[in-house]
Amino acid sequence: MSEPAAVYLESVSARYGSLLALRDATASAPAGSFVCLVGLNGAGKSTLLKAVVGTVSVTGRVAVAGVEGPERRRLLAYVPQREDINWAFPASVLDVVLMGRQASLRRIGWTAAPDREAALGGLEEVGLAELRERSIGELSGGQQQRVMLARALFSPARLLLLDEPLSGVDPASQDSVMRLLHTFCSRGGTVLMATHDVVGSARVSDRVWGVHGTVVADVPADQLLRRDTLELIYGEHLLVLPDGGLALGDQAR
Repeated sequence: MSEPAAVYLESVSARYGSLLALRDATASAPAGSFVCLVGLNGAGKSTLLKAVVGTVSVTGRVAVAGVEGPERRRLLAYVPQREDINWAFPASVLDVVLMGRQASLRRIGWTAAPDREAALGGLEEVGLAELRERSIGELSGGQQQRVMLARALFSPARLLLLDEPLSGVDPASQDSVMRLLHTFCSRGGTVLMATHDVVGSARVSDRVWGVHGTVVADVPADQLLRRDTLELIYGEHLLVLPDGGLALGDQAR
């Protein structure tokens, strides 16, 4: 019997009131894969991630490692966009990371030494161990993003859902984070990462989901920069340059 997909969506639609934000989306990702979600602002990338998490009401079928319904939530970790997080929450950097295993810990401040050591190891990996006692609200935006990534990696989840996780993160730290995520995938974990970096997505991912109101492309990463794929995802926003190259915003090839 074959292993179920790490993420499976079939005819998934989602609404915010009367607004249809995602329409009949179908896609899947095998365990161990790194999948980038690309598309225009408002195309439905964040909504798709929320549909998997279960924080938006949907129709259709969503499964994580074969598990449907609210039970799938325990199998994943979610890092939303930075502006969706209340950074005034009174917690230290270390406490925030420890919350990644909240279900298995008694309470923050009464954790076993091995858990604290593992959480500190996670902070060390993102270069923030020295800030462990600082309040999360005192950190820069990029540092806060790295703490949230450490929290997700510290959790027992085998699926990470990341919404623009590198926003505000300096280039050197971005490279470090990407190495951590690829190591996570090499050990059987799966990453779904929403991003605006089209060229970078083709370089770092195994597979790409192009989102334009629905999943209009579910292709290997080496097919992303083909003109036909980009036209599906970006439509009239894709520009053809005089030399025949393609451009989208500040990215071109």
